[in-house]
Amino acid sequence: MKKTSLTTLVLSFVLLLASCANNSDSNQKSDSAATEVEVKNDTGATPPNPMESTAAKARFEITKSGDVADSKSIINIIVNDQKTMIKEISGEAEHYSTSEFAKYQIPKNATDACGAWWAGQGIYFYAVSTEKGVDIYEGWQAEEVSPEEGYHWKKTKSL
Repeated sequence: MKKTSLTTLVLSFVLLLASCANNSDSNQKSDSAATEVEVKNDTGATPPNPMESTAAKARFEITKSGDVADSKSIINIIVNDQKTMIKEISGEAEHYSTSEFAKYQIPKNATDACGAWWAGQGIYFYAVSTEKGVDIYEGWQAEEVSPEEGYHWKKTKSL
């Protein structure tokens, strides 16, 4: 009889410890779940992250047209998934990497740049995000113009 009581007592103690351990685990899980709750504003939408930039995202899209003798490129700008035609230019336009910006006198804060050289002259574009949207700049260069004169950049469009 004493052996049965002692066995029952030990088993009860083990079950009690196991129960306490399970409660501790579920409390930790509910605490971590509480930190993963997504905050919503009055409209039900997630509020913007103040650390993320709200500046418009802009990139050029180049479409080649014409034939070999009369190569042309259509330059579009895509701002937040909206496409706007900028200009059709002569030559096969290409995108410029940020490492090439200085060569073309493009500011470091430009989001994208492109251009083409054809028959002794080039037409170039770059985009800069602003608080209000995106500004598009157009520049040019020609064989007969001194490189010291630069690329004659001028703001041509604001979106």
